[in-house]
Amino acid sequence: MPGSVRSYYKSYVDTITGFTTFHNQVINMPRDTFSRNYLHKLQVLASYLLLIKNDVASNGNNYKEIMGLISEACLKNIEHIKFRDINFENEYLKYRNLDVHYDEAGRMFRHLMGACAFWGMIKSISRQKKVIDFDRCMAFVVLEQEQISTFLENISLDINIKNNDLIKNLTGIETIRADANYHPTLAILKYMKEINRSVTDFELSILLGRIDSMQFENLILQRALDIGRWLTSTNRNGQQQQFFKEMGWVNNDKSLFTYRTSQEPWFKFQTYLIFLEAFGLISINRADETYSLTDHAKNLLGDLPASILDLNKIINDLDLDGGSVSDTTMKDVLIRANLDTLKTLVANQDLIKKINKLVISKPTMKGDKRARNQFIAELARIREDYKCQAGTNTFERPDGRNYVEAHHIIEFSKNGPDILDNLLVLGPTPHTQLHRGSEKAIQEMYRELMNRGAIQYKTFENMIDEYNVLTDEHLEFLYSKGVISTQQKTQLHTKIINNA
Repeated sequence: MPGSVRSYYKSYVDTITGFTTFHNQVINMPRDTFSRNYLHKLQVLASYLLLIKNDVASNGNNYKEIMGLISEACLKNIEHIKFRDINFENEYLKYRNLDVHYDEAGRMFRHLMGACAFWGMIKSISRQKKVIDFDRCMAFVVLEQEQISTFLENISLDINIKNNDLIKNLTGIETIRADANYHPTLAILKYMKEINRSVTDFELSILLGRIDSMQFENLILQRALDIGRWLTSTNRNGQQQQFFKEMGWVNNDKSLFTYRTSQEPWFKFQTYLIFLEAFGLISINRADETYSLTDHAKNLLGDLPASILDLNKIINDLDLDGGSVSDTTMKDVLIRANLDTLKTLVANQDLIKKINKLVISKPTMKGDKRARNQFIAELARIREDYKCQAGTNTFERPDGRNYVEAHHIIEFSKNGPDILDNLLVLGPTPHTQLHRGSEKAIQEMYRELMNRGAIQYKTFENMIDEYNVLTDEHLEFLYSKGVISTQQKTQLHTKIINNA
């Protein structure tokens, strides 16, 4: 084994102080059974937070101030609460003196706000001052309840300790470095795949659910795999005894140290695992209380980030062509939540190649028919920052972005490749012109797009050299629209032959 247990954890061995510090570093999740009631609770909390959108301070508020603001706003705007909860109001929002009430109810209120922080509704400016992400709150309010579980699954795959507000502000864990890069969900899935056996909540919580000075995913995962392969027992009690003995957590009478109430690592980390099970990423064997990786999770562990693979599947499962308002809302919420990640993706040519190859190898199907990949279309819009490549003005959508449409250069109906290289982003007028205009109008628009550099000859060379997706029929289509010349058609035809 590259590193022994004691060498990995040498500052914790042999003493009760080390034992306590080690277990205080386990991510202590708010404990609430994951259920439809939990999803509804998030919708309730989001509804009340939205009430104070115009009342919060620009430099943030503490939780007591947030409680007071919600209480005041509730009296004035009771009719605007979409998901009202009388019990929540009676317990937290009705009082004579805020200071006295917060002393009594503040602990549980902070617990609820912790759940909001974990799922991105609240972010910290400092230890005390918090700001509210009202866009994220609105997502919880506008989505159908059955969609929220899918939404949270996608968020969980992208959780990083350096930007998750709940994790960053937990007491006991090591201070999180600015350059930290650790995704607990992804690491758990990778560990379970590599270890290639059923795992326990003990090993998951101590090996992957702790935050100590090692805060880089590859190092944490390697340490976990080294120790996981060293463990000879496959049940919680056996692993605990083996680990305690190796760490020297032994009393003078040779008995092992014992956990205090609520100190058990699996107890602290349990809610995290409940989430992953509810999302269909892991499954539990109730007979021996061990966890296994699901086929769904295995499909997410590819060359692309898991959250991207998940997003591709979710968006293409939605009924967007059928005009479903709730599904369109779901897509917009997911894109907004992942926008920074998606901007990074479209700026990275290696990732673009991987996503293109993915959709070539696994085309989107609706029943037995090939369908447009809606995720790829959205990536094209993000790539162009929602601006028309023909230079036309368009109107603003409700979310503030420009309304633009994705258009296949080699049309999808002509079996055009459904990859980013073959997509243009156009306002509704030029897009309609390409589909409904005269031959002259169509050629004029293509000429304009070529003059603007939106269509380039090297793109078609790349479609052959990198993906081998062009045919002579495609070349005839491009030639008929004036996109390529006779000479260029001949050159591309030669490439097709050479790549056959």
